[in-house]
Amino acid sequence: MGLSLLWERCIAAYLKDVFYAHSGSAHTIRDYSGILQRFFKHFAKSPEHCTREDVIDFIAMSTPAGTPPSHNTRNYRLNVVRGFYKFATHYTVYDGYGQPYKLYQGENPAEGLHAMKIEVRPRYLTEEEVLRFFAVIPRDTLRGLRDRALFLTYFLTARRLSEIANLLWGDIEYGTISDEQGSRPGYLYHWAGKGKGGQMDAAELPAPAYDAIVLYLKASGRMATIAADDPIFIAVPNPKGGGSPIDPYKRLCDGSILRLAKEYAELAGIEKHKRNVHIWRHTSAKHRLDGGESIFSLKETLRHSSLDLTYRYARAMQTTGDAGAALLMGKFGGL
Repeated sequence: MGLSLLWERCIAAYLKDVFYAHSGSAHTIRDYSGILQRFFKHFAKSPEHCTREDVIDFIAMSTPAGTPPSHNTRNYRLNVVRGFYKFATHYTVYDGYGQPYKLYQGENPAEGLHAMKIEVRPRYLTEEEVLRFFAVIPRDTLRGLRDRALFLTYFLTARRLSEIANLLWGDIEYGTISDEQGSRPGYLYHWAGKGKGGQMDAAELPAPAYDAIVLYLKASGRMATIAADDPIFIAVPNPKGGGSPIDPYKRLCDGSILRLAKEYAELAGIEKHKRNVHIWRHTSAKHRLDGGESIFSLKETLRHSSLDLTYRYARAMQTTGDAGAALLMGKFGGL
């Protein structure tokens, strides 16, 4: 939906006002313009029809990469939108008879939100969307085998983009896994955790993910010669462009993985705002909870710093269904 000419002129006047207020900073104008364009494009409404709830949703909206917005990003978005509406209440236009009036005469939908705690609402893929995503990945090509192993690992481990992209073959080892049932043999993987200064962490690598990785490596011909310091996920010849990558041993970069996520999500008919890599972390957490994993276990899986953070994370993805009632009736069905 395009904005009317009056609103386009109002936005231009607001950006001009911001330009002079910030000593002619072109960088600031680009930021302000981008935020306003994203706000009005996302809700597809004329500014006078945008509500307080729309502003809250926009402030909490994930970044284009799919990650939750930082505190500074939320504040920046809020300041831009609030400033625009404040400007619009003083922006004078003229009717067909030459009479002046203020373009925006409602209440500022962003006013008073600075003291509120804006809850970030993680997005996730439904069960149907997960199945559709993996259904469009071909299993008869090397690229498809690689991509299936890659996204299956993201889904089953709930790790962040770089934590899986950076995996080396030597990061996977056969060892002893401990859980509530005791100890058992299995595969572990090691990764550099967020905010730990490069300190390595370890967890179980689920068997389906390991099997998919091995299948991909065997198909590529690398299984017999792969070294411990070789990256697992690397570029493969592009069937459209032809030829081999410049560096055949360089790991698949974050940008390439993001493009793959968008490509398969689009083929699967998944909404545009869900076409990113970070959504697999949210999706894994959501379906783990729905499947009965405890919030204590999920905290360790996600490596959250506190149980309160995991609780808020889980509560933001809560639905209106009452799975607990079904569990009760399974036990007390004769009532």
